[in-house]
Amino acid sequence: MLKLEKISARKGKFEIRDVSFQLDEGEVIAIIGPSGSGKTTLIETIVGVIPPTSGRIFLKERDITNLPPEKRRIAYVPQNLCVYPFMTVEENIRFGGKGMSDYDVKRIARMLRIEHLLGRKAKFLSGGEQQRVAIARALASNPEVIALDEAFRGLDISTKEEILSEFKEVQHAEGFSAVLVTHDFEEAYALADKVCVMNHGKILQIGSKEEVFFNPGNEFVAEFLGYSNSFEGYANGDAIETEIGVIKTFNEHSGKVKLFVHPRDVMVIREGKPLRKGIAENIFEGTIKEIVDKPNSSLIIFDVNGAIIKAELPNYVVERLGLREKMKKKETVKISLKTGRIIVLRR
Repeated sequence: MLKLEKISARKGKFEIRDVSFQLDEGEVIAIIGPSGSGKTTLIETIVGVIPPTSGRIFLKERDITNLPPEKRRIAYVPQNLCVYPFMTVEENIRFGGKGMSDYDVKRIARMLRIEHLLGRKAKFLSGGEQQRVAIARALASNPEVIALDEAFRGLDISTKEEILSEFKEVQHAEGFSAVLVTHDFEEAYALADKVCVMNHGKILQIGSKEEVFFNPGNEFVAEFLGYSNSFEGYANGDAIETEIGVIKTFNEHSGKVKLFVHPRDVMVIREGKPLRKGIAENIFEGTIKEIVDKPNSSLIIFDVNGAIIKAELPNYVVERLGLREKMKKKETVKISLKTGRIIVLRR
């Protein structure tokens, strides 16, 4: 459907190099990476704002590499949304699709729950309402692909959750494909079928969202996605010697390796509770150094044999297990590294 073949492009002193991927009809791909990794340069090259220096872009087997943005059938929702403040909502939508019927204007507005706002000037809308208008205007051009560059940024949590749900619903109903640039991992996971991780203008990993988030393919991707527990070791089959002791894995490995474990995959063991396979293999003892509070969870920092291990637990679990009291008393706590979630990379 949308196919990039070895695309390189330059924006100022920054360059993306040899970017290739394919997006099937109806799929959403999320482009993630640190600031300055090339995400915006890539999306602006796809929509035609930046001409590529090499490579080809195809949309439904039609070469669109050198076509101007308005002839690509790719709608663009940039970071600043570009909603025209002194136009009404209806005028904004009609600006996106010339010659639209009243029925189509109302149909698109109804899908995004802004039908009651059609006569209101955009400058009087909330951030969430303006976001809906920007998406509605993009849909008005009847695109094959919608490209969104941090388009949901800056919204409060409840509004963002609502709009993400609405966007997903509309995307499924209309069947368009989407390219989404975001810094928000939850947003990427909620909307995308595929995820692409970029750094320094290159793709470091691309695959299904499950593959990328739960099986990072290299050290940079693992660290970027929050796999903050890491251990160097020497593998012999399913046993790996590390600084905290032997760590067992479900698969066999050999030689020098580096292990990564996400804080969400570290469990605190309750005394007397039977342990299932995958949790019983890698149990270690340590003391709690610190508890970092978050709105819905807490980051528990353990000292295990002189090494730091982080666990992210729901707040109710922290309270139920009495971890704050254990920290004050410097009591030993047993933790488990989920065997099936241990990432092993060759050194």
